[in-house]
Parts: sequence; structure tokens; C-alpha cells
Amino acid sequence: TVLVGFLTGVGIQVALGQVGGLLGIPEGKGYSFFGWDDTGTIGKLFGTLQNIDQISWHHVGSLAGLWPSVPRLETLEIETGELEVGEPGQMVAPALERAVFITGGMSPSCARGIATARIPAIQHLEIYYGDPNYGGNATIDDVKPLLDRTDLPKLRYLGLKNSMFAND
Repeated sequence: TVLVGFLTGVGIQVALGQVGGLLGIPEGKGYSFFGWDDTGTIGKLFGTLQNIDQISWHHVGSLAGLWPSVPRLETLEIETGELEVGEPGQMVAPALERAVFITGGMSPSCARGIATARIPAIQHLEIYYGDPNYGGNATIDDVKPLLDRTDLPKLRYLGLKNSMFAND
């Protein structure tokens, strides 16, 4: 009936307006199609989808609660604007062999959390620290505990990348 059609249309419109929130990216303000500006639902959806490839706009939050739930995790590859792994020593992943953390900007607390992680099986560890303009405020002091470790006998590859402190 007409009411069902109307409510379905409203539901679809509301759902499309939530795409940015579901994906963790900013909502678009509109879109321009060949000189025609659309600031309605479809225009905002296209504007939102344009933001999907901007790594610095994605925010995972804290992974601190994840570690107790995945003791057999062997591979972790995450690409985000920012994340936290927990307090120093809180990241416990005994089976983790490969970890890649790609961030637009890594916080000092995240860098310290990774540097002190309990990851005895790690073979490949790759960390992208990012730029201060995107929250990448980690310094060599935050990374030094990782460089000083002697308890990672299986580590074969350590990639410290995209850092502003590379020459420190």
C-alpha cells in the first residue's frame, strides 16, 4: 500500500544517511554531477563514498579488549587513521607471527603498546608511524623499547616506516 511504500522509502533514506557512521568515515556534504549540485541523500552518499580511501579518517579505537579473545591469532594487518593496542604490555598475542600496523598517524601510547607487546612468535613486524599532521606524534623514545628487546628470537623482519623520526 501507499503507507508501506512511504515507510520503505524513508527507511532507505535513513539507512543511506548512516553509511559514513557504519564505515567510520565523515559524512559527505554533497556531490557535484557535471555542474549540478546534489546535497540530498544521494549526493551525500556519493560525497561520503569519496572519503572511503582516506586512511587518516578511519578510526578503529582501542583493540585492548581484543587480545584475550584471540590467543591463537597468527596474522594481523590493519590500516587505519588511528588505533590503540592497549597500555604497555597489555597486547598479548602469543601465536602472532605477522603484524602490520599502517596508520595515518600513530599516537605515542600506541607506539609504546606495540613496542612492549607480548608477541613471542612474531616473525614479521611492520609499523607505519605516520605524520604529525594526522596525529603521528610517536617519537624515537616511544619506539626505543622495541629496538632494545632481546626476547623476540623468531623476528626476521622489522619494518619501521613512514616516520618523522627516521633520522633521530
